[in-house]
Amino acid sequence: MLKNKLYLYGGDAITLPAHLHVGKFMLNKFKSFGTFDAFINAATDERMTFKELTQQIVNIALSLAHIGVKKGHVVSICSENVMEFLPVVYGTLAAGATFSPIDVTCEKEALLHRLNLVQPKILFFSPSGYKKHKESVKSLTFIEKIIIFGEAIEKTVGFKDFLTQHALVEDFEAAPVNGSEDIALILFSSGTSGVSKGIKLSHLSLLIYIQEKDDIMSLGLMTLGLFEWYSSYGLTLTFNMHQNGSTVVFYINADATKCFEIIEQYKINVMTTTPTTLVQLMKLKNSSHYDTSSIKIISVTGTICDESTLEAIRKRMPSALSVYQCYGMTECGGICHPIHGYIGETIDYLDEEGFFKTGDIGYYDEDKYVYVVDRIKDLIKFNNYHVPPAEIEAIILQHPAVREVGVVGAKNEEFHELPTAFVVLQPGAQVTEQELVDFVDKQVSYKMRLAGGVRFLEALPRCTGVKVDRKKLRLML
Repeated sequence: MLKNKLYLYGGDAITLPAHLHVGKFMLNKFKSFGTFDAFINAATDERMTFKELTQQIVNIALSLAHIGVKKGHVVSICSENVMEFLPVVYGTLAAGATFSPIDVTCEKEALLHRLNLVQPKILFFSPSGYKKHKESVKSLTFIEKIIIFGEAIEKTVGFKDFLTQHALVEDFEAAPVNGSEDIALILFSSGTSGVSKGIKLSHLSLLIYIQEKDDIMSLGLMTLGLFEWYSSYGLTLTFNMHQNGSTVVFYINADATKCFEIIEQYKINVMTTTPTTLVQLMKLKNSSHYDTSSIKIISVTGTICDESTLEAIRKRMPSALSVYQCYGMTECGGICHPIHGYIGETIDYLDEEGFFKTGDIGYYDEDKYVYVVDRIKDLIKFNNYHVPPAEIEAIILQHPAVREVGVVGAKNEEFHELPTAFVVLQPGAQVTEQELVDFVDKQVSYKMRLAGGVRFLEALPRCTGVKVDRKKLRLML
């Protein structure tokens, strides 16, 4: 019984038998999907069917076991999205081991921090990822083997050379795990409030999360995922798409024009994206020339998206039956499913009743609808007011010259902090600082004016490629 009567709670949680695990679950699903495409690389049109994926998973699981990987071991990938990525993830889980993705864009210090936390026995690299990080990983003795997606480089092992074991799919048995206790994934927090923490998700927790959206995805649905698979949302969302038989179309660093081209070419039904990409889509000239009538669902996540942007996309793509913003955390997947624990420093992350403190500020109304306003740590303290930067950002993004924006507080002796905007302009666009300040001033109250001014950047610093890194922005002041 809850002690705090102001807490809201929903219905009964989803329950699954504890002996189930993600590897076995996904394999059983994939077997029934046959020759439907599992994923497509839109840059090359290279495809892999679910039948081919299932065989790959079996071969990878057996090959991992052959080199000593078992329950309790960690396998990591440091790579951009490539065709080999997902088969290795599923194969690792089928082998009973734990998978932990590593952000290939990490700098040396962040990379070593993450690798030292999870200590993978096997580390897979893309060729470009290995070229960037090979010097950093040389001294890590816990890595027993480095495998390259493609041909071997120096003392590494090529992917084809690694695949030494083969078996018929019907003869394969996934390694047993305890679904409620054994760890399927170790994902990393964004590190916006400090160094990244390794977040452990059990097989059961992951199964609950990836089945939450059963009514959205379906067999043969074409989905465009614009998230990297080393991100927690990108990976877990792809699990959900695949367990329902949807085809995942991916492309590295797609700009607005390429997104529209992919939607038209592959008749995309579901698009998952960020508010930044959504704004770019809306501001692209001549976008009406592209056929987007296949779009049925648009899911936005990663950071707050203002209602005006969502409304604009609804008008541009009227075929979309649902345009919504997702709320979630690496720690809990969606809402109210517990994590198994942390690797790394944690301070006071549970309240007295065992609920996880998300760090958000918001409210709920008399109908029990919950409204998330912003992150508590991001609030700007201006003259005894607490100013949500997301509200100012939403207004600035309405200016046609603005591509991206991040707002933080600049320290000030008299007012404590002054709202200050860092802006990236659209290619070829021109606007002055004063024009943007005036644009905001006309639409907001005194406390939300850009009293700290505007700074122009070529690009905004980001955490895991999605969230604006406000901590780094503050260091620029």
